[in-house]
Amino acid sequence: MDESRSEDFSRLMSLIRPCKMCRIPEPSYPIVSGRHGAKVMSVGQSPGAIECREGEPFAGTAGKTLFTWLAKAGISESSFRAGAYLTAVTKCYPGPDGKGRRETPREIELHNCARYLVSELRIIEPAVILAIGKLAIERLLGPVKLESVVGRAIVRRYHSFDALVIPLPHPSGRSTWVYMGENKKLLKRAIGLIARHVKPLV
Repeated sequence: MDESRSEDFSRLMSLIRPCKMCRIPEPSYPIVSGRHGAKVMSVGQSPGAIECREGEPFAGTAGKTLFTWLAKAGISESSFRAGAYLTAVTKCYPGPDGKGRRETPREIELHNCARYLVSELRIIEPAVILAIGKLAIERLLGPVKLESVVGRAIVRRYHSFDALVIPLPHPSGRSTWVYMGENKKLLKRAIGLIARHVKPLV
């Protein structure tokens, strides 16, 4: 990455990390991880309480499932964390819902964080993007059904570069999509795409 792009990345991080636009109470704070020269970017929904405590994306149970999928593609957690840039549609834990589970990000949070993801894409210019979960998939590809995109590698143009987007269902235990009908086969196909396109880059 050239010097100006590196400076842009540092400037962006100086905006993201102390961000309090949504006024979400502690212990929520922006969490992203990775190097600015990464060729692979993963985009999730939002960090959870465990991610806030550990200070890194996908540190909880959803992360364990995600890294199980990546292991099937021949990618270890350590190599993925070292070689990819991990972020989310919204950067902070939105807090629990009425049942103590992670709440879906609110519209104001989606609005406030939108500029950050746009800047991350522009600065990093990843060759491959893992879009993890419906919220991330729709942010990157527009309104789609999971079964129409999981198992496919989709080329999309962002700013002045093309990226290969590989959608994945959300690895949360609350999501039952992967266990329904033919969806297991779609996930298996997606893991094959990760082995082909992501493994050589991390």
